[in-house]
Amino acid sequence: MSTGRLARSLLTGAPFRLRLVRLAALSRIEVRGIVGNRVAGRATRGEIGPQRSLSDVATRHGRSRVRREDAADISDWEMKGEMMMQDLPVELRRAILQRLPLAELKNTRLACKSLALLGEDYLIPSLFTSLPHLPDTQRLECISQNPKYANSVRQLVLNHGEVNEYSARHNSYFLQYLMEPEARLEQQHLTWSAYTHFKTLKETHLPASCDPSRLIPIFARLSRLTSISITLMSCPFPARHPNTPHLLPEIWSFPSTRLLNRVATVERASAVLSSVSVSSLAIASFKHDRLPFEFFVQKPALMETFRSAFRALGTLELALEYSDMPNNMHADLAFSNLGKCIQAAPLLQHLEIAMLGRRKIDIRPLLSLLAERDAGLQYLESFKLQGVITTEDSLSEFLLSLGSSLARAHLGGEGVRSSRQPSNGGVFLESGRWSSLAGRLGTEMAGVEVWVQGDLKELESGQIWIFDAPVGIGEFERLSGGVGEDWYETGDESSI
Repeated sequence: MSTGRLARSLLTGAPFRLRLVRLAALSRIEVRGIVGNRVAGRATRGEIGPQRSLSDVATRHGRSRVRREDAADISDWEMKGEMMMQDLPVELRRAILQRLPLAELKNTRLACKSLALLGEDYLIPSLFTSLPHLPDTQRLECISQNPKYANSVRQLVLNHGEVNEYSARHNSYFLQYLMEPEARLEQQHLTWSAYTHFKTLKETHLPASCDPSRLIPIFARLSRLTSISITLMSCPFPARHPNTPHLLPEIWSFPSTRLLNRVATVERASAVLSSVSVSSLAIASFKHDRLPFEFFVQKPALMETFRSAFRALGTLELALEYSDMPNNMHADLAFSNLGKCIQAAPLLQHLEIAMLGRRKIDIRPLLSLLAERDAGLQYLESFKLQGVITTEDSLSEFLLSLGSSLARAHLGGEGVRSSRQPSNGGVFLESGRWSSLAGRLGTEMAGVEVWVQGDLKELESGQIWIFDAPVGIGEFERLSGGVGEDWYETGDESSI
């Protein structure tokens, strides 16, 4: 049995739960009950002492779920003086401590010195998430100044999500129009009062969160940081928090609620990547789910800095927000700089490019650049492309140029949609046919998993297929080759 499975079985076993209860008593923790097969409690002073029987306390406190017939077992452990958890191998103790919630971990560390030392490694999770309304950059700076805790942070998520207040108030109507007027007004008051509080904090902390003068020394000290993700699409409000009305996360589910400040977003992303380059931090993964397209039309010196930051990347996921003004004027230059940044990562294994906007964007300039022999994508294993226009020849030539390293190709995706809308992140073919492309890929890329998703369209014939879930290229070839309907939607037996 693996260490993880054995640790889970110990956490869910009744005898071990009793040991954790005894462990809580030794550390002066008030027994709150065993919730979810784990001990939940809070540290108190003088309520439980070594001179009092834990069984008496458990019986007196109605909240405890310790059975009376187990009181004798607890008394036996009281007389032993040593906890059986300390007799477990250190690997099992680490696995158990790793799976405890933070509050329970802190209480368990109060039991004895050995558990305190082991539990110290799990106080700081490997994933650090920064929210726009919290001083998380200052907290990350403090963590980086501690040599022990600095080694714990390996993934960094920067949530820069902001709310378009006008659209948010409009969208809230669709979530409340069936409510009684009094209840609706009360909920609106609670929601927008909480939002005003979050907004005030955001205006205080977010502008200074990506200051290079702070990020450069932080990144220089976080030597094990390998992944940076910037998100504007994830909800910035803490879920299941008493200060977060449930209406705020529900409003965020509407795409129009998510504000995009193009200038500020470009500046923050530039500051993050410049800090990575200057601090000589070798990150293996970089993701941005809403990056303005004009990010790749900046000064040549700055673009060189970005290429330096990409040098060790193994995973690159970019969702580029395209706007006709001003992006139409410099699309070729932006695609050229984007291609050079991708080529600057010779070890790239996973690449995902998505184009967001009101219309599909012609991606042929980028595909032709990456299809060249010296493009440097010899290790690419997976590729995903969505929200674009191309041709059958351009797309097939690019995929075939990737060679034997490619294991998976995903054409299309969900796109940006609300819960009841169909997927809109597909690929349009300006010339050629999807049936011909599917047959060619199925023949010449027999060992590669090829999937299609979203709205797929042939502009010449006008045929369109919509798939909410990914569909294998073989199944799509069967659908597109022998059936006359224009629109298919997975998950629904009817066809349009």
